[in-house]
Amino acid sequence: MYNRSLTQSIILFVPVILVGLGIMMIYSASSIIAAERYHDGMYFLKKQALFGLCGIGCMLIMMRVPYSFLKRCAYPLWLFSLVLLALVLIPGIGVRAGGSVRWLSLGFFSFQPAELAPGTVLLVINQNIIGVRLGRPGQDPFLAVRIDNDLADVDPRRA
Repeated sequence: MYNRSLTQSIILFVPVILVGLGIMMIYSASSIIAAERYHDGMYFLKKQALFGLCGIGCMLIMMRVPYSFLKRCAYPLWLFSLVLLALVLIPGIGVRAGGSVRWLSLGFFSFQPAELAPGTVLLVINQNIIGVRLGRPGQDPFLAVRIDNDLADVDPRRA
């Protein structure tokens, strides 16, 4: 028998448990380094807990967003992620970390546009598969994956 509230609870609490386990592992692996470098053994734990709470907050917000809104925003969000991927390649905008320029800095934090791209690609793939099923010819459901991979794999050092 299908129990909707049980399914929703599982969908809600599994990511929360995984985030909690990940934060415990980060603390276990980094407390000594944090104590030596920052004189606070819980430095990385606090930082990751803050980001974990932000992620859980975003999850709770996205649970309330109607899917019809995501359908309308699929292509604009994907184009936005492609623009961010291209911005990394412009000298002076992309930030070098670990020998590679794949980060954007927003002042108070940095992020990799390649982290945003998979979610938007999934939305576009969904839209393209729906288009193929509705009989719209000429749509390649996985074109978005190829474009994103090609753009994410460009390394300005090799150009």
